[in-house]
Amino acid sequence: MRYLLDTNILVFHAQNGENLDKNVISILDDYENLIHVSSEVVKEAMHLIRYGKIDVKQCNQQ
Repeated sequence: MRYLLDTNILVFHAQNGENLDKNVISILDDYENLIHVSSEVVKEAMHLIRYGKIDVKQCNQQ
């Protein structure tokens, strides 16, 4: 299946996925699925990083 990720799922998954539902994690872990991320999600994530809403150091600890 194909899925389009929103900003929240992308950010939570980058931060170890602890806040994600088990069904979402299983979708992301299934290599048969195609996961798409829009350019707007990337822009939103960059904005959140710039203004300190996302801790980049926590994302890099995986």
